[in-house]
Amino acid sequence: MSSWIKSLAREVEKQTPKPKFKTLFKQSENLKSLPENQIITIIGTKLNNFADLLGLNSFGSDGRLIQRLQPISKKEIQAIMIICPPSNVCSDVKCQGHAILQHSDPNQIATTTLIKCSEIFKDVVILSGKCSSCQTHYFADHENYHQVTGPQRQVYLNNAKYLKVGKSLHVDWLFSNAVVNGTYSFHASVSAYAEFWTNSYGKQGSLKIERRQIWQAFVHETVRTIAQASGVMFETNDNPSLDDLTHDAFAILGEGGAMRLSDKHTCSECTQECKAVADFLPAANDAAAVLGVDENQAVPQLAAAAAEEQQNLAESDDLMDVDIENQPAMVNMVVMDGIIMGPTHCAFDNCTRPLTNAHRKAESFCQTHEREFRNCCRVRDCQNDKVEGTQACHEHRNDWHQYRQSRTKPSLAGV
Repeated sequence: MSSWIKSLAREVEKQTPKPKFKTLFKQSENLKSLPENQIITIIGTKLNNFADLLGLNSFGSDGRLIQRLQPISKKEIQAIMIICPPSNVCSDVKCQGHAILQHSDPNQIATTTLIKCSEIFKDVVILSGKCSSCQTHYFADHENYHQVTGPQRQVYLNNAKYLKVGKSLHVDWLFSNAVVNGTYSFHASVSAYAEFWTNSYGKQGSLKIERRQIWQAFVHETVRTIAQASGVMFETNDNPSLDDLTHDAFAILGEGGAMRLSDKHTCSECTQECKAVADFLPAANDAAAVLGVDENQAVPQLAAAAAEEQQNLAESDDLMDVDIENQPAMVNMVVMDGIIMGPTHCAFDNCTRPLTNAHRKAESFCQTHEREFRNCCRVRDCQNDKVEGTQACHEHRNDWHQYRQSRTKPSLAGV
């Protein structure tokens, strides 16, 4: 018996539970009284005989090569994949556990491509169900139900194992969770993650995943995770666009931008007593230097009269007596959600109407003032026509380019 078989026998003993391992021995072999080496020898002998029975031995008893074994393939024993609703009974209390009937047309059953972690399965059957009592439709990742009045509603399942992220593409929760973790851990864009996954796994299965599909996986997974952690069954109108889904999810689950983990949180690091004076002050008698806005210029000291007035105010008897030691003011650190954007109202004086488009075109005016100053230079009190491709006229073109240069990402980041 070769050492290869003995190594396999040791792993069989190590990874097989004791009750099942005992079934590999006859009562006459008396397993309890056998030493470890003899147990390995007996198991190795059984494995070798089993390999002979299946015709898996490459060498004969004389040590000569009999056959070359083919590479092991799991394709022949692969499970048949079918995507169906996770429950087989209706979730409506009024239906009292009514069974869900298959709703898919047997002659027109839809198929999809399924990604499980990094494995690709093509032509996977998709089945849906329907409760004959309340007429609710059940799918792998959501449910649809009719309201008494109003549009049909869609409920997203927190326990969904598979998510639809494209017209003919489904992914499991391991894939969608990897998208979220990769985006946060590596600060990766959806385009970068799509390219990474396609180059690493997609080419083997002739599948190119798109940026929009990664973005859908990110949105659906984050919505499902937050809804599950909040104990909420998130629902929207039936078949919403991705923008509408994101808007509704933030309105229902966003909690106004506040972070649930930081709600009512306090500790010695993020909550401290207010300090009237900073721990460190520069040696130079330069008040503006503390703020960092002096632009390396000398700041004149207070005039004698002004300095005397400040001293009198500090020593005035009219000031309110406050017991600061007994009532210390506490300062709490505020955690933001990372969303940063500029003003969303019109830049025209005293106009508070919303911008025409605050995100894509970076517009500065509302719809009314956009029509009024459509072709005008954006510099205040300038009536000249702006140059195409800029927001300024020929006279102020250099000012516009200088302004744009000072607002680029490297400039704002201090690079």
